[in-house]
Amino acid sequence: MGTSISLKKKVYVCYYYSNNMDIELLRKKINKEGFQAITGRNEIMPGERILSVSESITKCDYFVLIISDEFSQYMREEYNTALKYEKSVMVFIKSELYGDGEINKEFKDRLVTLWDNETELSMKIIETMVGLRYKYPVRGYQLEVLVEDLFKFYGCDTRRTAYTQDSNYDIYAEKDGKKFYIEVKAVRSRIISKSSIANTIVMSDLMSLKNDEYFVLVVANMIPSLIKEYVNKRQISCDWYKCIVISSSG
Repeated sequence: MGTSISLKKKVYVCYYYSNNMDIELLRKKINKEGFQAITGRNEIMPGERILSVSESITKCDYFVLIISDEFSQYMREEYNTALKYEKSVMVFIKSELYGDGEINKEFKDRLVTLWDNETELSMKIIETMVGLRYKYPVRGYQLEVLVEDLFKFYGCDTRRTAYTQDSNYDIYAEKDGKKFYIEVKAVRSRIISKSSIANTIVMSDLMSLKNDEYFVLVVANMIPSLIKEYVNKRQISCDWYKCIVISSSG
């Protein structure tokens, strides 16, 4: 009898085994999206051959690291193995742990996603995996996640619009009575177009922002001089170095 071989992309999930996280439920959700999630210390291959952890990681396409309690030695070894073999690594850190000096130092040069509870963690992992199936959304989606996490890190309550929908803004954030409507742009081309920026500014005008309400545009692409001149003429507060444009009613 022939042996069947799965063509699904493999996702290795690294987590702290001593916690009570429902990894099996997460594995089923990842599999439902068309991937093959590997969550155990060993993987049984066709022919009943048991792979070591290192072999499992080398054969995976994606590596998901979940830090919920501590970054243990075996987790560090698995993470370093994924880096050694240049796997696509995604890191999800519980928000309350991100202030830890050792964890900050470990991941200071890597894009991480913060989460507060298992429901949010599951949602963010699944959204990331869904984004990986489509080349265009993934870059913009990852930037949205990063921007939302930055606002959360500074104490804002946030919510994100469904990334399959095109609303006036991608993220809503609020802190101490101040409201932020955040639009995130990451286009395919190296330089973003003037019309894209102009249309976004028109949208912010139509929102009729009140005092303590701000429209924030975050751009991942290069911004040409003509756009900078256009925005400066509108007398909008800008930080060109960080590629962030902020407009408000105030």
